[in-house]
Amino acid sequence: MVNKEMEKLYQWLKKDYLQQKTVIQMRELYNQENDSNQKQVIKQLQLQQFFNTKIKTVVKQLFCLDATRKYVPNIYNYSFAQKIRNVQKIDDKSDGNKELMNFLALFQSEEWIKYISFITGIKVVNCTLKIKSFGHKDYSLIHDSIEQKKAIIVLVDITPNWKDEFGGYFVLHKGEEFFVVPSAENSILIYERDQEMKSFVKYVNHHAGKKKKIFLEIEYEFST
Repeated sequence: MVNKEMEKLYQWLKKDYLQQKTVIQMRELYNQENDSNQKQVIKQLQLQQFFNTKIKTVVKQLFCLDATRKYVPNIYNYSFAQKIRNVQKIDDKSDGNKELMNFLALFQSEEWIKYISFITGIKVVNCTLKIKSFGHKDYSLIHDSIEQKKAIIVLVDITPNWKDEFGGYFVLHKGEEFFVVPSAENSILIYERDQEMKSFVKYVNHHAGKKKKIFLEIEYEFST
C-alpha cells in the first residue's frame, strides 16, 4: 500500500499515517464490529494531527477566502467559501495561492483517492470539495427535505484554538445512534453517508466571539 506512488501524500501527511502497518490498522478500525459482533451503525474514523507542519502555510489563506452567506430558515445559516469540482481549473496563479491550490488538489489526486478507497474498502471516484465557515449564530439542522446520495465524506478541521463550548461541532445521526465529532485542529473525519445518515453543525454561541471555524467537506462518489 505504501510505496513510491504515495509521493504526493508525503508532501502533506505525517509519515506515521503512511506506514503500511498504520494504514492497515486504520482500515481495520474503520470496518470494526461493535461488542455485539455487528457492524458499526455509523462507520467513521477520526484521525488526529494528520497533516505535517506544511499545513500551517495554508491555514491563514483558508481563513482569508471570500465567502458567501447561505441561509435557509430552519435548515442552515453559514458562510460558504467555495465549491470546487476541479482544482486544476481554478484561474488563480498568484504566488500567494499556489500552496493553497496544491493542498486542495491533494484531495482530488489519484494517490489520495486510492488511500481513501483502501481505508474504507469502497472504491471512490469523482469528488466535490466545499469550504465552509461557521461563526457566531451559524448552524445547520437535520432536515428530511434534503436528499443525499451514498458517498464517502472526508471532513478536514483546520481551525486553531476552537473549543467545543463555542458550539460549531459536527454531529452524525443514524437510527438511534449519534456521534459527536470533537473539534480538533489538524484532524480529519472519514465516514460513510447513506440516505439514512443525517448530520448537523451545532449552533455557534456567543462564546466564540469573532472566531470562525473553517472546515473542508469533501464528498466522494461511489464507483459504479
